Amino acid sequence: MKKIFSAIMITAAAMLGISSCSTETDESAGGTAVQDMAGKWDVVIDVMEVDENGDTIHYGDYYNYGTLSFFTYNTNDNSSDFIYVDDLGKFWTVKAKVGCDLSNLTFFADNADNLYASEETCKVSGRVMPGAATNLHGKPNDSIYVDFEFSLDPGVIYRYAGQRYTGFYE
Repeated sequence: MKKIFSAIMITAAAMLGISSCSTETDESAGGTAVQDMAGKWDVVIDVMEVDENGDTIHYGDYYNYGTLSFFTYNTNDNSSDFIYVDDLGKFWTVKAKVGCDLSNLTFFADNADNLYASEETCKVSGRVMPGAATNLHGKPNDSIYVDFEFSLDPGVIYRYAGQRYTGFYE
């Protein structure tokens, strides 16, 4: 009886294993409406100021933060007209919903709410440039720059600039 029960259990386990495998389909997972602009970016933040003569004073990586992660991603409704820009609190603590133009891979806002700081707004302009950067291995990579001017620090421009995160240590 034990042998019959063991044989039934082994057969049942084998049938369950075979039936749990799903067949492969030609279905594509798809992407988001702003997938060409969305991603994780390795950026350096430069500080710039325009003086009374209209000349730009460039301070470089003034705060010595080095390379930080920065994110651009789709809105909840997957709109092709808006994206989020977000530093996840790594520098200024800024997250803003901004307009975008997919044909030029640009994004912009004159008075966007900083969703991390309710009393603050920011002016945002930026662009994604496909293949414009070169990683340390000499391969082309997407580049980004984003200029922020915050209502709490008017006249000072914070430029987040860098390239798409590749997942490889550079």
